[in-house]
Amino acid sequence: MKKISLSSWLIFALLLTTLSACGGGGGGGGGTAQTQQSATAILTLATSGTGTTINGIDVTVLLPAGVTVKSVTAPPQTDIGVVRLSGVAAGGPITPQYAIGVYTPASGGIPGKVKIAVVNVNGFSAGPFCTLTCNIAPGTTPVAGDFSLANFNPVDANGAQIIGLTPGLSLSIQ
Repeated sequence: MKKISLSSWLIFALLLTTLSACGGGGGGGGGTAQTQQSATAILTLATSGTGTTINGIDVTVLLPAGVTVKSVTAPPQTDIGVVRLSGVAAGGPITPQYAIGVYTPASGGIPGKVKIAVVNVNGFSAGPFCTLTCNIAPGTTPVAGDFSLANFNPVDANGAQIIGLTPGLSLSIQ
């Protein structure tokens, strides 16, 4: 009868241990990890109230945590299409009309913000005037009340501030 050496037993035990750790191919475990998709928030900015014809609006949108916008790095102007004329400020005869945004990311407990300027030399009335497209980080679910507006300044054709208008916003998550 042939004797099996200790080293042979160790190799055999190691082989059995290795094979038993393979799992047998049943998939087991907890399945595959799902990555959360980021979402997009579309803010529609509007005015309400009465007043003269609006020719320009300057307003700052304060963003909640987990919400950013696409912007070029220098200057920090938002990418094309992030801020768009809409509603009462869009359309009409071809005239100088535009909507631009300057983005400041959140830093040190200070919320991110987008300073928006809207101009339409023909003027427009109260109502929706532009949209702001934001990126929402995975795991973040903002509501309209998480956003706020500051430094609202509507002006007429002479650059005089218009009294009697208030800003508002609505939110659509896509």
